[in-house]
Amino acid sequence: MFDLSRMPNGQQLERGFGQFALIGEFEERHELGARPGKLKVLGFVNRGRMGSYDDAVSLARQSGTTPDIGLVRRYAFTDINRSVSAGISLRGERWNRADDTFGFAAARLHAEF
Repeated sequence: MFDLSRMPNGQQLERGFGQFALIGEFEERHELGARPGKLKVLGFVNRGRMGSYDDAVSLARQSGTTPDIGLVRRYAFTDINRSVSAGISLRGERWNRADDTFGFAAARLHAEF
């Protein structure tokens, strides 16, 4: 659990964890076809006085300006609400190069504006 600052990027923390970030991770190790592997699940929850991109766009339309999250935020802005990522690595024994490792990773981010 992390306490958030009173102002974005500020040095003074919010008193009493009124704004906070919770981060947790679960890891499960297994073998699949005599090959070791693991599954990780990471979750996070943020509670803070965040800005709304929809509010910034609405204000910009009314005033004929460019959207600026700083004008409507009560605290900070984050553009990623959910994400999923996965990866795999294969050791080189299969192609007779035991010191090699091939890796592949992918990520999908979801943002709501």
